[in-house]
Amino acid sequence: MKIFLLSMLLLTFSEMSFAQSPYYTLIGETTTQLKQEFGEPTTISKKNNLGEILYSYKSTIGYNGFFIYNGRVITAHMATYWGTRGQANKAFEECLKMYKNDGLKVVKKSGKSAICSNNQYSITVEMSYQNGRYSIIENAIPKI
Repeated sequence: MKIFLLSMLLLTFSEMSFAQSPYYTLIGETTTQLKQEFGEPTTISKKNNLGEILYSYKSTIGYNGFFIYNGRVITAHMATYWGTRGQANKAFEECLKMYKNDGLKVVKKSGKSAICSNNQYSITVEMSYQNGRYSIIENAIPKI
């Protein structure tokens, strides 16, 4: 049984769509480029009266979301969902490791919340528990 669970966990981690490029590197790109990378969005909805539009893409373990303004991606978001706290903890640490591999630095970490940054992007990563499941929420914004 332990071997089965370990193999399932390894399979899950090998298929994760964690925050690595191109997820956040699409900030500043056009909706055409976004659709070339991810295809047609699962849903498109307005955020507010300013004209920002949310493109959402569902994945096997969560979703990706991109706010669009004047035809360009202005922020990028990702959420992944986990059945246990242990899975979420491992996913959180793996996520930070992948950001480091992408050249970002963890500039602040407190519990299960962190900010990763480089000269182009600032990305918050948070682990939370809500509605009976654990999640890792990632929000990327450009540095101005």
